Amino acid sequence: MATVERRLGRWKEAEDNFRKAAEVDPRNIQVFEGMGGNFFSLLRRFDDAQTALDRALEISPNDEDVLARKAAIYQREGRLDEARRELAKIGATSSNEVVSNVRVMQAIYERRYDEGIALTREILSRIKPGESWDTTGKVALVQLASLQQWAGRSNEAEKAFGAALQAIKPAPDTIVAADSDGMPSYLAEVYAGLGKKDEALAQVHRSVAQYADDAVGRPDAEATLAEIEARFGDLDSALAALPNLLKVPAGLTPAELRLDPRWDPLRKDSRLQALLAKSPVDGKDRAK
Repeated sequence: MATVERRLGRWKEAEDNFRKAAEVDPRNIQVFEGMGGNFFSLLRRFDDAQTALDRALEISPNDEDVLARKAAIYQREGRLDEARRELAKIGATSSNEVVSNVRVMQAIYERRYDEGIALTREILSRIKPGESWDTTGKVALVQLASLQQWAGRSNEAEKAFGAALQAIKPAPDTIVAADSDGMPSYLAEVYAGLGKKDEALAQVHRSVAQYADDAVGRPDAEATLAEIEARFGDLDSALAALPNLLKVPAGLTPAELRLDPRWDPLRKDSRLQALLAKSPVDGKDRAK
């Protein structure tokens, strides 16, 4: 019920039900993961999120999912040193999906693109030949292509974006439905990566409409729209969206705007600098 309520934007009701679930089943690690790694993080209540995840670690010490989620929260705050320390507690050979994704994001935020490419290739290597692409594989292909593009490997990036397009939309009439992972927005990013401006903008506007009634998916789709607008030079529209995205639950954090290369087209714009100057500093984002 709490998971459904947060998608509906009923944040108080969702929190109440998460807490009731914890009272009924106080040794259930998934309850505290849901509270901390997802719910409180979406509200930017990072201290509460870490407290919930610490409770999960009391139940299951050294749980890889939980340690990775703690690192992801530090990333959203811009506390990359602490995120790195949490990830270092996990074995280097871990094949845990959450761990892999957070490690890729750490490499992206630290601009270590070659390492990110290697990590993403490792994720893709776990997919057996002949298997259909699952969500993990599709997202990894988009990440690989983006990393290659940021690293200046244009030819490789074009091939990877092409593979991602084929995986997400194998035929022109394939319908990419809204899901909890935001696949319609990933498709828009693929079109943008291929330089297909019209297709990218049409798809991302479609994504925003698909998530209109989803309090978690809608801000992500709107952020993708702003990112794509910035990529193709419409800085005014992109910047106009940011104040709300920095405030609304499940939106952006100042650290993400500072660190994520997706926002590089706005990096030198004085309006972005002024907006970030008014926002909480990295590691101090406690908005409720």
